[in-house]
Amino acid sequence: MASTSDTTPLLADTEYQTEDNNITTVHQKKDPLIRTTLVLTILSALLSAIAFLFDLTVLAIDAATPHGYYLFWGLRSRVRHMFGISVLTLVFSHLNLASIKHSRRPLWLWVNIVVDAVTVVYVVSTAPEALSQSFNQSPDSWLPDNGAANTTRAVIVLLGIGLISGLLVAFVHLIHFPVRCYTSLKSGSWQAPQSWRVPGGEFRINFSIKFLRQEELRESPIEEQ
Repeated sequence: MASTSDTTPLLADTEYQTEDNNITTVHQKKDPLIRTTLVLTILSALLSAIAFLFDLTVLAIDAATPHGYYLFWGLRSRVRHMFGISVLTLVFSHLNLASIKHSRRPLWLWVNIVVDAVTVVYVVSTAPEALSQSFNQSPDSWLPDNGAANTTRAVIVLLGIGLISGLLVAFVHLIHFPVRCYTSLKSGSWQAPQSWRVPGGEFRINFSIKFLRQEELRESPIEEQ
């Protein structure tokens, strides 16, 4: 029996099936621009991690209120929104990386499009105003409390890094949106049925229906009024 292990080329995106010494080549669809998708996903993960850490640090400083320092209410609300967006993009970017590593394609197109849209809309409507309010903080307004003034200077730097990272995340997702659409159209993955896996098991419901004959109904006692 001839062996094809030494003569059959090994390709990452091709499978070979042997039947009666005949080789049948089955080509698997490969998403175009997979490298672009991978690079953009990695950028989203890194920038989201930076925004997450710096926004969390600022919120922790505000909660601790060192030397009586606190964020203005409007700025605090916007930082919390940016922190929530960083959590969203951080989680989904890592889920996409795991999916690309496992199946060579990201998560479902519609889920990623929703995340892209939410990220861009919320960041564009939140980050610029938050940056303006942060830079308008004046350490001199906390004098003669030098501790609060130093905290203000630190918060301005930390919050600036976090908010700028959030803006860059939105820019990455803004670029990624048309890339996802183009990749999906070229690969035809939008036509393939999407399946959701659930843990195995059985759930049974047993029921019975009994039909009574008219004779049995007639023989049944009838209450007299």
